[in-house]
Amino acid sequence: MQTLNKWGLPQVADDVQLVVSELVTNALRHALPDKRLCWPRSLAPDEPVQLRLSNQSVHVACAVRDPSDRVPIMCPEDDFAESGRGLFLVQELSLTWGYTRLAEGGKIVWAVFSVPGG
Repeated sequence: MQTLNKWGLPQVADDVQLVVSELVTNALRHALPDKRLCWPRSLAPDEPVQLRLSNQSVHVACAVRDPSDRVPIMCPEDDFAESGRGLFLVQELSLTWGYTRLAEGGKIVWAVFSVPGG
């Protein structure tokens, strides 16, 4: 949120913050080997989860890199489920989102936001 405010983009900060939270949570929950899910969590150098934000004046993009080749999948809607709605939020709050598989393994899950007045 501080970065977006420094960029003069407080109007998208809440949406970007929520989407970043969802994508990073998904990476930590689903993209790391089970042995990494124990507390305290420590990421080995060969299993990083990385976040990048990019300001392209009319768009802001966030990208979360993780070591898994598993692609993000939207769960079927279930009004009674306690989880599984994260990617629906990402879809609703962003202009577009998707993923890119990396040649060296892993993937980047990204979302793009329109900047009002940009």
